[in-house]
Amino acid sequence: LGASTSEAQQAVSTILARQIIDFLKTGAVAGCVNLPPLTAEAAREVGPWMPLMTALGKLSARLVPAPGKLQITYAGRTEALDTRPLSRLLVAALLGSASGRVTPVNALHEAAARGLEVSETLGGDGDGFDRLLRIRVEGAHGVREIEATLHRGPRVVRLDGVELDFDPGAHILLMRNEDKPGVIGQIGSQLGAAGVNIINFSLGTRGDGEAVAAITVDEEVSANQLRDLRTIPGIVSLEMM
Repeated sequence: LGASTSEAQQAVSTILARQIIDFLKTGAVAGCVNLPPLTAEAAREVGPWMPLMTALGKLSARLVPAPGKLQITYAGRTEALDTRPLSRLLVAALLGSASGRVTPVNALHEAAARGLEVSETLGGDGDGFDRLLRIRVEGAHGVREIEATLHRGPRVVRLDGVELDFDPGAHILLMRNEDKPGVIGQIGSQLGAAGVNIINFSLGTRGDGEAVAAITVDEEVSANQLRDLRTIPGIVSLEMM
């Protein structure tokens, strides 16, 4: 009943307004009911990582449609990084493609309900990067591994052990092909003929006679265009991420 007085309502309104102003100015979040609080200092640290976590979650969902295990490793200099909101963002994006009900608030609860085992590790070698994020996703059809960083912007720097360089938030054609001359040229020619512009082409070899390419394009490639591209001799797989 004390909270129902006009004085109490005015005080609560003032507190809420100040918290909203703090959030808009600094990213700080106080008085959370369902999320851990975030100080202004922590917000400055985690803020640049947030778009990357969402993009990596969506990429992981495309690579492993029905994940059973998710392991997140924050390597390198992690002492000032509050990983709790970042891991929640990643899980929410990973599960969000299956249901719009998943948010950072309920992400870990939804993961447990769906049988997704989530684990997190801090520390370890950053492999030359100030901070390196390693993601390992296991599903019924295998394991996929992603390594990413904020060096020169949000970047994936390694996929399944193959060194690549691409922005996971962009339109990405992920290709696996026989490592032989002519394949890349035909891909470029067909995309050009379809009016699709290549922004970046990152290629890495697997060491088993095959190569992997992440092709950044300026627009999403249609299903019909993908079907035509897959007919190029030497293409093992080609998917729009």
